[in-house]
Amino acid sequence: MSHGTYKTWDDFSLSKIFLGNAEGKREAALEDFENFYYDHGNIATRLVKQKTTLLLGAKGSGKTILAEYIKKTNTVGGTFVAIETFYEFQFHNIVNYKSDDIGVNIYKPIWKWIILTLIAKQLLNDHSIDSKETECLTTFFKKNYGSIDIKSKKIINNAKAIKCSLQVLSGEMSILETSGSYLDYLESMEKTILYLLEKSEAKYILFFDELD
Repeated sequence: MSHGTYKTWDDFSLSKIFLGNAEGKREAALEDFENFYYDHGNIATRLVKQKTTLLLGAKGSGKTILAEYIKKTNTVGGTFVAIETFYEFQFHNIVNYKSDDIGVNIYKPIWKWIILTLIAKQLLNDHSIDSKETECLTTFFKKNYGSIDIKSKKIINNAKAIKCSLQVLSGEMSILETSGSYLDYLESMEKTILYLLEKSEAKYILFFDELD
């Protein structure tokens, strides 16, 4: 990748050639990085078409930049792409949010809550959703998290202190003023998000990065 314009060979210097950055986030910070990204084997196109994908690879192999490329090139046409990083998250803390299930299922509810909440955050930008429903989503975030712009860490930290939940009754979405753990409202949250997704004409893509 090279930036700059050289009128003659005398202006050219190898030191002026930008070879890219090994860290995907920094590389993606370049305004036009997507123009230099090589989609080998159309992997980005194929990944977008999948329902669920587990992308494995060593550090520096290109997982983050691939997610950033998909996000940058899917900004129109009713597609919402979000990348959630767990770089600073201490995974041993998640033991405090396990359910009463047995075996590997003890952590399934908290991950479901995280995913549903992040999709709800994306739904706020979906103009095919009714304005009243968007208002309910906004109220849900502000009362539970104090802001719409939240990350997974805050979703997890506040999971045991939910102040209001989302619900759908008789085909109408509303806010339920309540207090309790996320486990008490997981079912109604799931039904509400599925209800909204069925009404939406958009496509949602959610990347979880740096889970290792």
